Amino acid sequence: MNVKHESNDPLIHKFSIEVVKEDYAEKVNSELKKLRRTHQMPGFRVGHVPMDLIKRMFERELIVEKAFETAHEELYKIVQEEKIEYIFSPVLMDQESSLEITDEGTFNYVFDLVKYPQFELNYSEIPAIDYFQMTASEKDINDLVYGKQMELGSMSSPDTIEEKDDHITILISGDEEKEYSFILSTLTEATQESLMNKKINDVLENVNLRSYFTSEEQFLNTLKLDKTEFAGVEEYVQTIQIKSISRRLPAELNEEFFKEALPGVEINSEEDFRKEMAISYANQTQGYVDQYFFEEMAGELIKAVSIQFPEEHLKYFIKTNSKEKMSDEDIERDLPKYINSFKWELIESKIATDHGVNVTQEDMQQHIEDFLYNNYFRYFNREEVSERLAELAKKQLEDKTAARQVYDQLFNNKVIEAVKEKVTLNIIEGNLEDYYKYMGDKYQQKEQTAETKTEEPKEAKEEKKTEKAEKKAKVEKTETAKKTDKKEETKATEEKAAKPKAKKTPKTKQDE
Repeated sequence: MNVKHESNDPLIHKFSIEVVKEDYAEKVNSELKKLRRTHQMPGFRVGHVPMDLIKRMFERELIVEKAFETAHEELYKIVQEEKIEYIFSPVLMDQESSLEITDEGTFNYVFDLVKYPQFELNYSEIPAIDYFQMTASEKDINDLVYGKQMELGSMSSPDTIEEKDDHITILISGDEEKEYSFILSTLTEATQESLMNKKINDVLENVNLRSYFTSEEQFLNTLKLDKTEFAGVEEYVQTIQIKSISRRLPAELNEEFFKEALPGVEINSEEDFRKEMAISYANQTQGYVDQYFFEEMAGELIKAVSIQFPEEHLKYFIKTNSKEKMSDEDIERDLPKYINSFKWELIESKIATDHGVNVTQEDMQQHIEDFLYNNYFRYFNREEVSERLAELAKKQLEDKTAARQVYDQLFNNKVIEAVKEKVTLNIIEGNLEDYYKYMGDKYQQKEQTAETKTEEPKEAKEEKKTEKAEKKAKVEKTETAKKTDKKEETKATEEKAAKPKAKKTPKTKQDE
């Protein structure tokens, strides 16, 4: 076997591997023997088909397969030994290779490997990037505090409907009296007003219950009605009775409440509790807005970094690795997107290497345990449920798709933190409402920019305007010239007509 490695091209490693019969003969013979032992052929017992017949049927195909396999193995061996870094898959250059079977049994395979691009991340060249830092407003904090108070509050049974959050149970009269429950605030505004101040045991006759609910789905589900029979009905008139009223009362803001609301956190006053609620708000919402920052950051880094790809090799890689069949036109159309995607993968890998970004199994386990505790076990002492949390987290990580999602999320978070230390940030503080407004303004700005780009530049407009004026002037000049010529022609005709006519001299044969 003879191997040549050329690396003069700035983008490509080129390997020429000559494979002779001795390099693959043993593999071919081994496969032929296996086939002879197992191949079934009419007229012969299994294992007794003559080797000549086996060779006639399979040898050429095996020679092609094993020769290529040998070359491929040699290529990867060299790559590993010489620690050659490359991207994409090796490409067999058919036009440069000798792939036909010859009497000598020699093949020559030419492989191209795209060199791993070398580049630097010059963070100083990247313009300032907006970073939206989530901060809770007073209203946000009030809502969170009240929500906690209601969660840990007590239940009461008032006689009268007075609050929009009252839980009401009604009795529908009929062949079988049935009870149904709902919260007043989930009903239509008109219904809420009509039920306000009603008391337990009050009877309401000829009530169109369909009008109580904001949607057909809510109407059918709450009253447990058959969807086939009652779908589309506009009226469902019944007599109802207020059976019971339940109301949750908010818990008092005291030491007992603080311990129960935030176990393990030292809270000495309402002010301390409000600060914790503000932190909780930021933690819950920051991850959501960080995704936009991640996309903006990636876009700026892609623009700032120059990486060249050999386009033909890139197109080949896309075509051979696409899950769906792609035409050359599809690849050509989407090539800029693929280039940006590959650029980002390389940039992200470099960030991870430069900053030691790494996500461990322990990181993933801890992340899931924290999520489960904060969302489902927050009213328990953490130490008491630690084993249960570990068990649930471990089980979730057994799902490869879920594990990959957790890994990607943590990896992205670490990349964001690494880049935030290097780039200039334009910090914008606000809550979710402010963020939505900010995003709306950004979207509108992008739309206007896109519209502006589609419009002709001012200079082009002026140029066209001038060109149009010149054409108009030229046309007018031409028309004027035509009119002048016509006037002169008319004048000449008139003058000619005024002159005495000369007598015509008859033509002679000689003249003819």
